[in-house]
Amino acid sequence: MPKIQHVDDPKEVGRRIAMLRDKRGLSQRDLASPGCSYAYISRLEAGKRTPSGQALDHLAARLGTTAKYLATGQLEPWQDGLADAGLEISQLDEQERAVLERSLGDAARHAARIVGESIIELRVETARTFFRAGHTAEEAAEKAGAPLQALWDKLEADDHDKHDHAFDETTAAAVRGGN
Repeated sequence: MPKIQHVDDPKEVGRRIAMLRDKRGLSQRDLASPGCSYAYISRLEAGKRTPSGQALDHLAARLGTTAKYLATGQLEPWQDGLADAGLEISQLDEQERAVLERSLGDAARHAARIVGESIIELRVETARTFFRAGHTAEEAAEKAGAPLQALWDKLEADDHDKHDHAFDETTAAAVRGGN
């Protein structure tokens, strides 16, 4: 999980901590642990301290949320999805959380692959435009930021399709005749 780079107004962070703590039926002492005393939690909730990333991670785990939510008030997309299903992460047991984490990893990888393939296709289409405008394949690939191998693969397929449709009868006869 990425480290938190920005923390909202400490009073807002404290308000979110207190709200979740109350929602879970915990006292400040219940939430406290070594390195995160109830006095520190009290100062956080009062907005008198800005929590460290380590404190946010610890409190988020204990409160069944993310450090990002505590720091910024922004839910992760998967938290919205759980909420749409009528659940919060704090309601999941350890096995369910493990399944969720694996599924999130798989889904993120799949989504990133689809987006990556779309980006490459867009870059290849841009490179094709440069290629058809008279640039060499290398220049076209460089201008479009397309991987050269992907460009060659697409251009080869494109040229094959283009020539299949572009052959006139004389050229087709010459090819059939072996000339």
